[in-house]
Amino acid sequence: MKKILIVFAISLFLSCGKETTFLPEETVLNKEQLQAQHQQYYERLVANEEGWFLNIAGEESKDSVMLHLIFKADNSVLIKSTTRENMNLATSQFRIDGDYQSLLKFEGTSIFSLMQYKEHAPEQFIIADFKDNSVYLTRADGYNDKIALLTPFNITQNQLFLAKQDSVYDLLEYEEAFAITKGLFLDMLLEDFDKGADKKRFKVFNIGNYGFHWTNVDTITSKMTFEFVPPYNPVNPSYIKYQQTYSYEFFPGGIAFQPAITYGMLEIDKILFDTYDHDAKQLLVTEAGNVTEPVTFGYSNQEAFYYDGITKIFDVTAWTANAYRFAAATSATNSFKGRFNDIVANSRSTLRSNGTLIPAATNISFSVRINNSGSGGGSMIQIYIPPLADIGNITFKCDYELVDKNRVKVKNLAMTPAAVNANYNVTATRQLIYDIFCGESGFYISPLSASSFYMLDPDYADDFLVLDISTNAANADMITYFQQYTR
Repeated sequence: MKKILIVFAISLFLSCGKETTFLPEETVLNKEQLQAQHQQYYERLVANEEGWFLNIAGEESKDSVMLHLIFKADNSVLIKSTTRENMNLATSQFRIDGDYQSLLKFEGTSIFSLMQYKEHAPEQFIIADFKDNSVYLTRADGYNDKIALLTPFNITQNQLFLAKQDSVYDLLEYEEAFAITKGLFLDMLLEDFDKGADKKRFKVFNIGNYGFHWTNVDTITSKMTFEFVPPYNPVNPSYIKYQQTYSYEFFPGGIAFQPAITYGMLEIDKILFDTYDHDAKQLLVTEAGNVTEPVTFGYSNQEAFYYDGITKIFDVTAWTANAYRFAAATSATNSFKGRFNDIVANSRSTLRSNGTLIPAATNISFSVRINNSGSGGGSMIQIYIPPLADIGNITFKCDYELVDKNRVKVKNLAMTPAAVNANYNVTATRQLIYDIFCGESGFYISPLSASSFYMLDPDYADDFLVLDISTNAANADMITYFQQYTR
């Protein structure tokens, strides 16, 4: 009786326990069956000559990649996709094998290997099922259990595929145009490192006959600094320079500025360009905000700033005659730069009529006289060497021609001096003046200080003169006039 009760109790305990769930057993194929399945899947993939459609994405992709796959009987597979690297059919290899399941493996270089490298996408798939002419694929690496569906490539899918490829082609065209634009701009920036004859003096943004300068470009932060003088106002002209920094952004064909560059009535929110002229060292701008005048952006030996009336100091008719209407350049103050310094230095052995060398420490001075009251009056250039050298001065008459923007030419240099000075070799002296002042291109005039200015050679950046306007009280009106450019 005791044994019966124990058996009953055990039976009751077991009957009240948690119900057990039994999972169905996985179908396990033997080796021969598995090989047959591999072959069947292989033949079905190859049989569809139009190919198969697959959507797949890697871990980082925000958008899936569409693929068109055509499997061949020689284990090759033609693949094209909607990625920029595989827009046309490319040949790779595939096989189906596996010891426990049918695995679809893509081998060699293909879009699958690229996506695996870039985005951890799979190169091997488990063929989970092949029914209703669709292949159900899962990642063989177990990264996730998402199903990727391989379906026959049809008209609808082809339309989707082509539309997606078109959007990629549009993007590629955009990027190509973007790269060209950026490349042109970077070509311009590289010119800033030019030396010698190729070097230009100023970085300019020219608008017709005026403009402003660009002084710095930070390609890391995409910021550009421009330097301006205020737009010309005849009632109250001002030439005080100021700077402003703008953010810039490339787009195909140009650059956009934020905020827009404003200059008087002009507003330049963007510029368009398609050519960089390496000879002129300028981007040829085809559009610049609301600007209607020709625009160039690059380098020049002439300032973009327009100093209205600055060449008036060379206008003989603008000033009453006196002995102090002149601007001087001297070797003692290092007024001669570039080749002009060499010209003056070399003249020391030729200027004296007796051939005696003028010592390097002896000052050679040039006075560019505007409306001289002596030596017959008018315009002339005088060379003066201190009496200590027993030479004195000699003067040659000339004309000053005011040419276009900020430019002056010295013309019609006399063949003989206004007065004879036997201490000078006349031919050598005239040649010295001619070599310095009478270049065919003339000089650009640029203010330096309240009473001095540059005479800039238009052709060579390193060649220029520094002249000081006479500050004698008799010349006060010229000084006062000139100070508008520097105050």
